Amino acid sequence: MTLFKSTLISFSICLVFFVKSAFASSVFIQNDTTKSISFSDKVKRLTTPIAEKSVEDYKEGQNAREQRKVIGQIENLNEKVKILLKKGIDTTRLLNEIQAGKSALNVVKDGIFFNKGTSQTQRNLAISGVILNDLLSKFTARKILVDRYSDRLVGFRSDIDSLGTNPVLFTFPKDSAKVTHYLKRLIVIGREAGPVDSLLSNAIISVQNIQNKLDLLVFELRSSIEDIELYKKQLSEISFAREFPNIYEKERYSRPLNEIIDISFAKEVLAVKFYVTDNVGRFIILLTAIVLCTVFLRSVRGKLREENKLRTDFEEQLSLRYPALSAMVISISLFQFIFQSPPFILSFGWWLIEIVCLSIIFYKFISPFWMRFWIVISLLFLVASVDNMILQASRPERWAMLVTSLCGSIYCCYILFNHHKHELKESYILLFIRFVVCFEVLSIIPNIFGRYNLAKSLMISGYEGIIIAILFLWTVRFLNEVLLHASSIYERPDKKLFYLNFNKIDEKVPGFFYILLAVGWCILIGRNFYILQQLVSPFNDFLNADRSIGEYTFSIYGLVIFLLVMVCSMVLSRIVSFFAAESDSFQHGTKESKKLTLGSWILLVRIFIISMGVFLAFAASGIPLDKLTIILGALGVGIGLGLQGLVNNLVSGLIIAFEKPVNVGDYVEVNGQLTTMKSIGFRSSIVKSVDGAHVIIPNGDLLSQHPVNWTMNKNVKRMDLTVGVAYDTDLEKARNVLKEILESDDRILEQPAPAVFAQEFSNSSIDFRLFFWVGNIRDSSAVKNDVILKISTEFRAHKITIPFPQRDINLKNYPGGNSEENMLD
Repeated sequence: MTLFKSTLISFSICLVFFVKSAFASSVFIQNDTTKSISFSDKVKRLTTPIAEKSVEDYKEGQNAREQRKVIGQIENLNEKVKILLKKGIDTTRLLNEIQAGKSALNVVKDGIFFNKGTSQTQRNLAISGVILNDLLSKFTARKILVDRYSDRLVGFRSDIDSLGTNPVLFTFPKDSAKVTHYLKRLIVIGREAGPVDSLLSNAIISVQNIQNKLDLLVFELRSSIEDIELYKKQLSEISFAREFPNIYEKERYSRPLNEIIDISFAKEVLAVKFYVTDNVGRFIILLTAIVLCTVFLRSVRGKLREENKLRTDFEEQLSLRYPALSAMVISISLFQFIFQSPPFILSFGWWLIEIVCLSIIFYKFISPFWMRFWIVISLLFLVASVDNMILQASRPERWAMLVTSLCGSIYCCYILFNHHKHELKESYILLFIRFVVCFEVLSIIPNIFGRYNLAKSLMISGYEGIIIAILFLWTVRFLNEVLLHASSIYERPDKKLFYLNFNKIDEKVPGFFYILLAVGWCILIGRNFYILQQLVSPFNDFLNADRSIGEYTFSIYGLVIFLLVMVCSMVLSRIVSFFAAESDSFQHGTKESKKLTLGSWILLVRIFIISMGVFLAFAASGIPLDKLTIILGALGVGIGLGLQGLVNNLVSGLIIAFEKPVNVGDYVEVNGQLTTMKSIGFRSSIVKSVDGAHVIIPNGDLLSQHPVNWTMNKNVKRMDLTVGVAYDTDLEKARNVLKEILESDDRILEQPAPAVFAQEFSNSSIDFRLFFWVGNIRDSSAVKNDVILKISTEFRAHKITIPFPQRDINLKNYPGGNSEENMLD
């Protein structure tokens, strides 16, 4: 704008000058016509240089603006590069992780790809496969991270090179002063960008080096996994074939047992390390369950002690002898199934903790004979488990397996033929003792004749089966004991028991719980047999295979997960509503009733559970969340077509949940009838009338009927009563008697104080009006009844008459006869 203004002023001055010159020389035009020049030519000749200079200045200004823009972009990129390099990946840590991964890979390869002996073993292949899969998952994630980081670095490198070669930067102004200033600016930018450029180049080289190492490591891991899967398949095809020489023959390959133990220990430690790192959340859930169960058992124990029902011998109360130990047995037995395919050493650790806890609980409770059996069978299980963690076969180990199986089968036969069966607390244990005998005898035969993997699976399965069975049986026994005592001593929800309503729970675990534990027992035992895993593999492939409908890709496993999560969320929502529902025996207005606040939030908790279930179902099944918008759109169409009533009830339910005009357990007057709010659902609520009927009211109707909530005022209700006395009564005396009657009843509140007023002169009495407040609305009818009875009794004692309406009939004599004759006529 300034350049345009200057040009315009200059052009105006020139124009004025030439006009004056033309006017001054006009007198000579007639004398010298051959030398005359037109006025327009003079103007063009003089203004052309000015216009050309203006264009040059404009182009130079445009070029300067472009240069400043490019320089600004270069400076901005330099800052972004600095930030990226500062917050980038830790290359030193990555290199250490890669080196640790290579070391772990070498440990895994030992005993499989070198030093592998005569034949592979199932346990070695299984645990090695687990470790390699964990390593592959870890370094694949690292590779993705490094690749993204490298792409950003290379992208910045490309952007900086592109800006540095921009022709605009090499266009210089004609003014030497401006050129000098511009060159100084470029020198400053070069000094600032030089170190950043060097750092960027070094970072790219370093990251590319890490990429190469990661690519090589990931390739080796995948190749090793493929080889191990091939070995597993070959081993499963010869499950019953001879793998090693007979135990009494000379061995073909011998590796020192201490080396085998060292490499086995290293692999077990790696497996536990990776598994714990990947399942921290599940371990937190397990610990939380143990803590909550301990609190629960301690609460039941404390309540029994308060009521002097806790027995010193703990007969039928063994679960309460050591609440923390019982809680560990119950929680570990149930929550071990949330861990998917844990390493054997981890499962062994859980079972060992349960064995120690149960041994302490058993001390001086079960008979000495069965206590010795428990200790012996636990020691045999310990020996078998330690042997199961040895991943390579050796002749000393095979002899140890033979001795362990032989000792177990002989000892269990001794137990079966002994006469102490009547002392056994759980008779089902005898069935699993026979199970041990069968499996240990079956383990001896293939071990002698070189079927090492089969013999080892049978041996550990026998001892593992009886230990897990005993743990499960006593878990069920503990649960039955706790439920029995909790349902008898907790007649109303209590804060210490998380407001569970034990009137809704049976005194023992349901029948399907036994079925679930039996299935769980089979799953735990089946993990020892790789051939069973191979049988399940085609079914897993069928479930996980991708299928397409149009552009949508899905798997049956994803759909099952989606439905399972949805069903679980719905069931959990129902369970929360069921166990926290209002108890019929719960008395309102008491001190205990004020503690029950969870019921007010039941609907919100259910909404949260189902909402989280929907999103988790979509996430767990791999269904894109954009499909959820399609469902919401379909629901919108349904609402517009005729679900207004349903939506009205749902919205009303949300209003009730958030604004809380009524809560679960409140006394609410609906249509003039006093009811108790039992539950608040999504669409409707349930109230219980005074005559015992459960009435289902849609939430929309509940709000539109203007319900009266008596509980908002702490269930306090004002009562009024009218009492008439005869006209000749001492009114002050009658008033004092009425006040004494009201003040003597403990159910009538002192504040507000009861009041007695003389109301009016009626036809046959002077009426008093009594006003008094009852502390609990449910007591109002009983209090009114007692007050009326007391008034009748006290008035008789004080000679106060309660008149009743009466009419006097006067008979008159008619002329001509007496009155009686006239009446007869």
